[in-house]
This record gives sequence, C-alpha cells and structure tokens, in this order.
Amino acid sequence: MKKLFGYARVSTENQNLQSQFDLLTTYGVEQENIYADIDSGAKTDRKQLNLLLKMLRPGDTVVFHDISRIGRDFKHLLEVIEFFHRTQVQFKDLTNPMIDTNSTRTPEGELIFSVFGLMAQFFRKSSNEKVKRGLESARKQGRFGGRPKGLSKQLKAKAPQVAKLYTQTDMGIKEISKMCQMAPNSVYKCLKHEGINIKLNTNRAAKNNAA
Repeated sequence: MKKLFGYARVSTENQNLQSQFDLLTTYGVEQENIYADIDSGAKTDRKQLNLLLKMLRPGDTVVFHDISRIGRDFKHLLEVIEFFHRTQVQFKDLTNPMIDTNSTRTPEGELIFSVFGLMAQFFRKSSNEKVKRGLESARKQGRFGGRPKGLSKQLKAKAPQVAKLYTQTDMGIKEISKMCQMAPNSVYKCLKHEGINIKLNTNRAAKNNAA
C-alpha cells in the first residue's frame, strides 16, 4: 500500500518545527508519518532521516517544506534524490513545486534542482563564515561566544510537561518527542533536568529503547 510521508528539519532546539508540521499535515501527511530532525543540514547522518529512508517502499511519496530541509550539502542531496529515483519513491518540494520526481528527470528540472541545492549549500557555508568571523571579533574584544551550557529557555519551559507525560502515561521517548516537537535527546535532557532517571525503571527503559 502506497504511503505519504513527510520530513521536517531545523538546525537548533531554539527553532520551531511547527510551521513545517502544519504545512505537511495540511498537504495530507498523517502526524505519525512525519519524521523530524533537530540537526544541521550539513550533517548527512541524521537519525530520523535515516529511519525515513529505511521505511520507504516503491510507490511511496515524501514531501518536505523545501529541498534545504533534506540537507544543505549538495553531494548528499544528489545521493538522496538518486535514492528516491532508484527505489521508485515520489518526492515533492512544497515551497518550490517545480522540484519533484518528474521534473528532476528532465535537463531543465535537473538545472533548477542544482541551482536550489547549490544555493542551500552556499547559504550554509556563508552563515558559518559569518559566525566564525563574529566569534573571532568577540575573542579579540575579550568576549567569548558559544552555545550556552544547560537547557535552553524553551526546553526548561517544556521540561515539566515532558516529565508529566513520561511519569503519568505509557508514552515512550519517541512518542513524547513527536508530541512535544523536540529531538529524543532533548526529551532525555528534560527528564534529567526534572530529576527523573529512566534507568531506575527497567520496564520504561525497555519501552524507550524499543521506541
């Protein structure tokens, strides 16, 4: 049976996946068939993307907000698109409808895809260079940047809700991460912040590992 899947991605926990989720569900993707990563687009080995690729079967369709959600490394983008073609999986860019399964099989479509893919890679590299220059400037002035230690304000706000879902329901880590729109690793961080040690409960630990 053909299935419709969605993929969403943001780079950091401070960014919100909701707008992408809304676009995918409006298109018709069931919530349970949406795979989402909180990870850099330059990283080719992403947990949820890998799981999605393993789930796909001939005739299935994958939709995403735009091609940069799949990745910002052009070589990796080409590999994923080739995988879609090879396994007879349909795909669609909801922001740029000219990028889909059929268009990328034509010379014109290949050109459009290449332009958008290279632009995604360019903006990622350009952004990295700006960050590096900003950090270097801060160091010269005696200021030191970097990711703040501990939980972000957003995760601290969600931590009580995560703890409640974990302790008062049978939901596993993956289920909680989807409901709260955060990475599984962030769920663990929230539980730790609330003083919950999942290793103390072997039954729940087994459920989490299975998830």
